[in-house]
Amino acid sequence: MKKKQKTYILLLAVLGIWGTIGYQIYNRMNPSVPELKVLLAQNSFQKIPSVTSSMYELQAEYRDPFLGSFPKKKNILVKNKTKQEQSKKTFPEVIYNGLIQGERKTSYILTINGSQEFLKKGETFQKVKLIKANKEEAVVRFLNETKIILKQ
Repeated sequence: MKKKQKTYILLLAVLGIWGTIGYQIYNRMNPSVPELKVLLAQNSFQKIPSVTSSMYELQAEYRDPFLGSFPKKKNILVKNKTKQEQSKKTFPEVIYNGLIQGERKTSYILTINGSQEFLKKGETFQKVKLIKANKEEAVVRFLNETKIILKQ
């Protein structure tokens, strides 16, 4: 090869290398902007109930440093709350609507606190138990209190 041809080849190689370096610098200085996807946030929030439990329990059964004796144990009286709870709860509104008589079974229609139910003898709904019933009246029990309900 002639000297002039070698110069042109080397000149093209140098221009190619410097062009590649310049292109990489330009791309690093001006990066392309990526497209951002729009995410819709949910407005509903459900609170998780927190449960606090004690992992340990303090037992203060040590000697009193000032008195020099152990503390006296306190007697805790447990009161019977069933009578208080029963007196607080009032008898619900019960209406006897009638009966449905089939070949084998008889169901009775009772409206208890606005909710109509089909009950058989001995069944319970909202703590109201149907004791016995006929065409004219029904006997119901609520917390050991018995009432006779006439058909309306």
